[in-house]
Amino acid sequence: LIGSDLFHRDAWPVRQLQWVLLMWIVPLIVAPPLFSRDVYSYYAQGRLFETGADPTTTGVGSLPGWFDIGADPMWTESPTPYGPSFLMVERTISSIAHPNAYLAGIFFRLASLVGVALIAIYLPKLAKAYGVEGSTALWIGVLNPLVLMHFVSGAHNDAIMVGLIVFALYSG
Repeated sequence: LIGSDLFHRDAWPVRQLQWVLLMWIVPLIVAPPLFSRDVYSYYAQGRLFETGADPTTTGVGSLPGWFDIGADPMWTESPTPYGPSFLMVERTISSIAHPNAYLAGIFFRLASLVGVALIAIYLPKLAKAYGVEGSTALWIGVLNPLVLMHFVSGAHNDAIMVGLIVFALYSG
């Protein structure tokens, strides 16, 4: 599979590229987080919220054992920038996965995959509606290392936001 092949019309069907995406994602789900430890901060924020503390005003450094969870020391005193919806996701995942931060990381990746799936489904449709080949949009917008490493391997929650935006643009 070569990205330049996609500049020829119908070189790769969207459905086939979605299967390639799935094959590339599966190993990243179980691998340790790459290039970011934010997922452990998500877990620590969920644990903090579960103890009754307010993560929007308190950093994870106040949580006993925060360092063992794997949260990056750079963020220990920073309150969470996330709103109530994601705080509920953090709290739910941390309560299910506790005391296993690795398992929490996998659950956060699965949450991020909801966003990646929305992008993979609706970006080609949105592109086609504007006269762009869907397979090209899928290759550029999802099947690239930046997206896979940030959204899947890093389990970043912006995947959900971007997926919802692409869905809304297509639906609207």
